[in-house]
Amino acid sequence: MSANKVLCLKKDLIELQHWQNKLEENHQELDAINRIQKQIIQESEIANKIQKVRRENTLSFASFCKYEQELLKEMEYAHGNYDLTIAKNHEKKRAEFISVEKSFYELKLKFYKRLSNYSIR
Repeated sequence: MSANKVLCLKKDLIELQHWQNKLEENHQELDAINRIQKQIIQESEIANKIQKVRRENTLSFASFCKYEQELLKEMEYAHGNYDLTIAKNHEKKRAEFISVEKSFYELKLKFYKRLSNYSIR
């Protein structure tokens, strides 16, 4: 296996680890948002959106774990170069991560706008 392929796969694994860490952080934040929603907002639309984003987050995390195993296997057993197929697959995973992040961002905006309607008395 070429040194270039090893370097590229290691770069992909580092980026993937960042994505997984961010999804774990999102999951913890979703727990806090859900508690606040249940205690203060109590709105089914927001609760459903939280559940939808949590589901996307969980499915993407599972997908990334599987992808991590594929990359590790590729590093261990494969020969040849880092080709276009591997690069395209990584870009698909990047697009998946960006999509999940966008959904989470939109949820937070909606949640904070709704939460800002409440005042402390």
